[in-house]
Amino acid sequence: MNKITYNNLSTEQQKNLKEAFDKIKFKINFGIDAEDEESARTKLEAKIFAKLESGKSLTQKEMQYLRQYNPALYMKAVRVEQKRKSLEHQLKNADSKEEVQDIVHASMASVKENDPAKQYVVAAIQETVKEFKETEQYKKLPKTEEQAEKKENKEKKNAESLVYEQGEQSYQMAYIKEEAVLQNFHMVV
Repeated sequence: MNKITYNNLSTEQQKNLKEAFDKIKFKINFGIDAEDEESARTKLEAKIFAKLESGKSLTQKEMQYLRQYNPALYMKAVRVEQKRKSLEHQLKNADSKEEVQDIVHASMASVKENDPAKQYVVAAIQETVKEFKETEQYKKLPKTEEQAEKKENKEKKNAESLVYEQGEQSYQMAYIKEEAVLQNFHMVV
C-alpha cells in the first residue's frame, strides 16, 4: 500500500490542495467565507475601509490581515490607533468640558492637510470624542476650567480633615465635608 504524500501529488493536485488549504486558513483567521480568496479579501478589505472611514477601531484579526496583505494600509491603521489611544488618555485626564474642547481642537489641528491617513485620523478623533462624551466621566465634568479649580480647591480644603496644635494642650480640628465647618475638640494630653 502506497502512502499519499504531498510530494507524490501532481503539480496540479498540489496547487489545488494549496488553494483549498489557503481558503480554510483564511476563513479561520479572518472569519470570511468566499468562493475564492480574491473575493474574500475584497470583502474583508471593504469591511476594514468602512471601519476606518467611520472612525471605528479595528480588531486584532483585521490588523493582522492588513499587516500580512496590505502593509501600506496597515501603517496608516497603526498611526490612527496610536492617535486614538493618545486622545483617549488625554480626554480621560481632562478636568473640565472646556479642557476637553481644547484637547479636541489641538488634536484636529495636529492633522496635516497632506497626511495620507487624514480621512481616517479625523474620523477616529470624531468617533473617540463622541464615545467619550457619552460617558459618565464626561457628564460629571464641570463646564469651565475655573469651575474645575474651585471644585479642586474645595476638595483640598475638605481633605484637610485633621489638624493638630501642640502646646500645653492638644486640640483636634476637623472639617465636616458637606458644610466645611471647623469644629474644635478639646483633648487632654
